[in-house]
Amino acid sequence: AMKREIKRLERGGSGGGLETLIDAAVQVNGATVAAGRLEVRSVEALRGMADRFRETVRSGAAVFSLPLKEKMHYVVTVTDDFVERGITADALVAELAALAGGGGGGKKHIAQLGTKNLDSEQALFEALPGILKRRMT
Repeated sequence: AMKREIKRLERGGSGGGLETLIDAAVQVNGATVAAGRLEVRSVEALRGMADRFRETVRSGAAVFSLPLKEKMHYVVTVTDDFVERGITADALVAELAALAGGGGGGKKHIAQLGTKNLDSEQALFEALPGILKRRMT
């Protein structure tokens, strides 16, 4: 039971600050846009938080970060309605990668980005609403 609980917590089962980020999210054309660092221990847990975001938010996008092993890891996620409009997580990662000086990829709903630029967080967090606003028009 203890091993299962540890796994659940590593996947982000404790919340890791997700609710706080959702509460602080900005609205872009009626959609929730969240960005921030989550207190999780692995990239797998970061992806778990992205899944929880999609389960919690009806319409929106998010970028979550995690510094790990001298690298910044990001997970970008979008809800189903964004994918239907052609706004995909993998396309957002491609655009954000240029700002972060890194690379990544993934699927339409969830994608990852990695960079050695440890100071890239604020630029990515600030850029996301503008990128989405431009893509939504």
